[in-house]
Amino acid sequence: MGSGAQQTFRYVGSCAGVALTIAVSTSTGGGLAQGADIAMVVSAGLAVVAAVLLGVLRERA
Repeated sequence: MGSGAQQTFRYVGSCAGVALTIAVSTSTGGGLAQGADIAMVVSAGLAVVAAVLLGVLRERA
């Protein structure tokens, strides 16, 4: 049961990440190349925030 839940969250997270990257890259007014750059910066920032949260929450357990 736990493995199925983990796989589901992984797939949902992947889909959400791809959707966010596409939404950010196409919503900027400076063209697709600039939008892709901004999308990568946003994705990297979210990855750093997630890593910090993981480190903080893992210490508590």
